[in-house]
Amino acid sequence: MAYRTLNEDSLRTAMLEGEFPSEVRNAAEKVVVVLTQDWCPDWHAMDSFLPQFTDQAAIFLLTYNRHPLFQRIMEFKEDTFDNREIPYLRYYYQGQLIVATNALPQGTFAALLKKTKPFTLK
Repeated sequence: MAYRTLNEDSLRTAMLEGEFPSEVRNAAEKVVVVLTQDWCPDWHAMDSFLPQFTDQAAIFLLTYNRHPLFQRIMEFKEDTFDNREIPYLRYYYQGQLIVATNALPQGTFAALLKKTKPFTLK
């Protein structure tokens, strides 16, 4: 399976309401939303293994430096989610945010997908 794409309505709703809409968060039992830029080496490392997990979670990808609303999306991510690093990932289980994080190695990402209750990465 391939990554899923955030549609324009979902993106605009997220930017207006400060959270991805229910149809994204509940697209599957486990959902990961990735906001990144295509030049990022950390993203390239994650992109080398993330496709292996698309059968375990719906993975939405937004490469926002290629989007016409680049500046607005970046400001939304940085200001609303208080995160200035890339890639930025939000993991949901049954529609509930479990954790938000940045680049992870494959083993840590695999372990993250087993979590069902909110937690903080140390």
